[in-house]
Amino acid sequence: VVVLRRVEWRALMFYATLFGLVGGLERLGILEAIAAQLTPLLEAPDPVPYTVFYWLVAGLSTFIEHDALLLTFLYIVRDAAEMAGVDPWPIYWGMAWSATLASNATTAAAPALYVAVVIAEKHGYRVTARTFLRHSLVYVALSLAIHYALSLPVWGYA
Repeated sequence: VVVLRRVEWRALMFYATLFGLVGGLERLGILEAIAAQLTPLLEAPDPVPYTVFYWLVAGLSTFIEHDALLLTFLYIVRDAAEMAGVDPWPIYWGMAWSATLASNATTAAAPALYVAVVIAEKHGYRVTARTFLRHSLVYVALSLAIHYALSLPVWGYA
């Protein structure tokens, strides 16, 4: 019972709600409809699809919880790639890395960072949004750019 009082229930409910939303969007066919609209993008010459999805997911992952966002885009790219007849594997990896790296920008995008800030505040350390962003945005921008540049040759785009 003592352990249950220490659980950060808001973060858990946040996660559960987001994954429920993604499941609902898929079940309703909304993700497949979006994929149909994006199919021409996946037919573009390399590395255009990789680049667009890398930076789109990175941008969104700075303020939207990255796990649910990534899951949504994995479904969308899966369906669009199937419609376009292309291999989605490099795009999957690009999105996974860009979402993960970009999520470090804000506590809204990475629940683990939110929990870390809550724990720090419970121990008397105040972490303002400005202080957090001053450090996180530099890290995110540099890590995304470096990873993007290094990933292009891995997938044969350079």
